[in-house]
Amino acid sequence: MPWHGRSGARWGLSRRPGRIITVLVCPLDGVNGADGGLAANAVWHAVRRREGLRARLLPGSPTATLRRDGGLVSLLSRTQSVGRAWLTEYGADALIWGQRAGDVLRLSVVGARPRRTAEDPLGLHPWSTIQVTMPLSEGAAHLLHTLVLAAVTPSAAMPERRRADHRRALARALVRAEALLLEERAPAGEMLQGYRLALGLAQRAHGLLSGDPVRLARAVRLMETGLDALAATWPRDLIALARVDWADAVLALPEHPESRPATLGAARLDAVVAAYRAAAARLSPYTMPDTYCAVHVTLARALWRVARRDGDAGALDAALSALTAVAWVWSPETEPARRGVLMEAMKAVLRDRTARPGGGAGAIRAVLEVVPPHEDSEAWAWARAALGAALLTADPAPPDSESEAVEALREALGVFESVGPPGAADRVRDLLHQAYDAQARRLAADDLSGRVVAFQRLRA
Repeated sequence: MPWHGRSGARWGLSRRPGRIITVLVCPLDGVNGADGGLAANAVWHAVRRREGLRARLLPGSPTATLRRDGGLVSLLSRTQSVGRAWLTEYGADALIWGQRAGDVLRLSVVGARPRRTAEDPLGLHPWSTIQVTMPLSEGAAHLLHTLVLAAVTPSAAMPERRRADHRRALARALVRAEALLLEERAPAGEMLQGYRLALGLAQRAHGLLSGDPVRLARAVRLMETGLDALAATWPRDLIALARVDWADAVLALPEHPESRPATLGAARLDAVVAAYRAAAARLSPYTMPDTYCAVHVTLARALWRVARRDGDAGALDAALSALTAVAWVWSPETEPARRGVLMEAMKAVLRDRTARPGGGAGAIRAVLEVVPPHEDSEAWAWARAALGAALLTADPAPPDSESEAVEALREALGVFESVGPPGAADRVRDLLHQAYDAQARRLAADDLSGRVVAFQRLRA
């Protein structure tokens, strides 16, 4: 089909039709409530002309009845829950919602499900945002089209041919958006930085879909520049949450030490941890459970990488705490598949924790509260082994820590001798011998101390 007077051949694009994506557009929230539908009409007109999209206007906003003093997280939570219910009701793929202040529109795209890991190429977080002016320019409309495609996650049951069509559509839309934005008169100030942030989101999705680490590195730099500049004008909570998109892009970079993208990611790892922690502090498992869990899982992964870099037991304990928070939300009964993924992540961290003595035992004890032996005996055994290793090196040592360490390590050894991975039993057996030695030294010291006391009493 013609692209509004622009030849498809000019862009080198295939015209093979793909799946039509249905997009719902709802009235935007204005400073004094809904804006009367003017901005929604502008967005609808921009979206309906895009290739492969079908747009439909809705009469109401998902936040129409929400009190405005609940804060950003409350607003996002309401938008996600109501928006996804509407997607199901209308059989649609995405919903565009946002806010208007004058001619400035800040738009978010709600898909069927949010992104759950840093490696998920498609699906957007609730706060992922594009900021445009009204009326939308062609470049801005194509950029919004790109974000719609990034927000729509193809079903796992969808045939691979259709999934490939979706990947190609995203790549084409990104090419168009970038080319048109370069042709248009460049916006200045806040609008330019908002475009950079949205382009970074699209580049991240494209980089993961195509396996191109250079595009991922570009996404990191675009979002980094945009967020640093927008921090002075955007709400603090929005900036803190939006940095998760940037952190996801950094964490998705390859770790090969000789590649430039890996160097880029390693230099930002501490800032990535800080970004996830700031977002996690603002989220609740009750209002946004999916997003809360996604941020905590990726926080744990970033902390694990810090621990591998620094040999820091404290970072491993912090990673375990983040995963334990998720375990309270993803129960074996309600989320068996995700619970299984969580158990694998816990085992990986616990294995490293067993090999890195030091620190306290509190985070490991918390894991044992949410991982019973009958659910995953290997994860439970690694937790018992990590507890024994931590007790052996605790300073100051709690009372009778050697005896508790022996008991924990004996239980772990019993599991690993029957079902454990190769080498696990040998590692725990070595720790158990150390615990026996420590217990013997403590008993000898207690015995010597008792004899000295008795001798002093006799002399008195």
